Amino acid sequence: MILCFITATIFWFLNALNKKYTSEISYPVSFVFDTTQNISIVSPLPKDISVELNGTGWKLLSLSLGYDLTPVPIEVENPVGTKVIATASLGPIFRNFFSDYQFINARPDSLYLDIQNRVSKEVKLYVEKDSLNLAPGFKVFSDIVIEPNIVTYTGPENFIKKLPDSMAVFNEKKELDKTVDEPLSLKKFQTNLMEITPLNVHLKIDVDKLIRLSQKVDVEKMNFPPELTLLDSSTTVSFTIQKHQMKELSPSDFKVTANYYNMSRDSLVYPRLMLYPSIAQDIQLDSLRLRVINRSRFKKKIPVYH
Repeated sequence: MILCFITATIFWFLNALNKKYTSEISYPVSFVFDTTQNISIVSPLPKDISVELNGTGWKLLSLSLGYDLTPVPIEVENPVGTKVIATASLGPIFRNFFSDYQFINARPDSLYLDIQNRVSKEVKLYVEKDSLNLAPGFKVFSDIVIEPNIVTYTGPENFIKKLPDSMAVFNEKKELDKTVDEPLSLKKFQTNLMEITPLNVHLKIDVDKLIRLSQKVDVEKMNFPPELTLLDSSTTVSFTIQKHQMKELSPSDFKVTANYYNMSRDSLVYPRLMLYPSIAQDIQLDSLRLRVINRSRFKKKIPVYH
């Protein structure tokens, strides 16, 4: 009895599949265009459409199961200029593709495309000195070097057009207390649509601590008569220097002169700094004026012993 019931059910099912039905099925599509064109697909292309077909149950069932389906090819002659395709205009393509069925309709009504020309633009890289978080007492001592300092962006035309001509990099928040001399990745400035070439550059920021030093320097007399001299034969030079450059200093790096011809009526001369090392900054002399004296008046009397 049960076997008869199963057999009858199978025959009924097979007979039903031989009848014609109308069904709406999701079916894959593919867009065909000239791949040699230099273009970028900005938004994902539609992958499938909903087609309404009339056919036998067997054929509709095979489509519904979705096994090994060949997508409907939709040719696009001008991919950059085509922004929307009316589905109704694709009727001949669908009728030809689904020739074993009666094609009735397709949805959605419109298929939207966003395909743009792929272009390139050069962008200059820089680091904003004012944005650097320097540790107390530290300073940037030379031009910041980025090598190379120009990169090329490549991507969809509308995106590339909006790029600035220059771009700030290295927006670190940590305190800088030493020189930065390292590779810099630009990966965070790249998107899935826009590529950067090269993706890595080299950055050097000369950072060092400023220290204040003093150096005692003998004053070189110029055009002084033999009987005249200076009350103070030396002066102190104060200056600022990078900490790591201290070992490069020598007393002979500084030269201070006093010219008798420039003496004032009150017997004062103004010392002049004639030589100093290029690494020294903010240089000051502690003596702005030096007293000129007569040697004979200040000679020490030598006691005579009997």
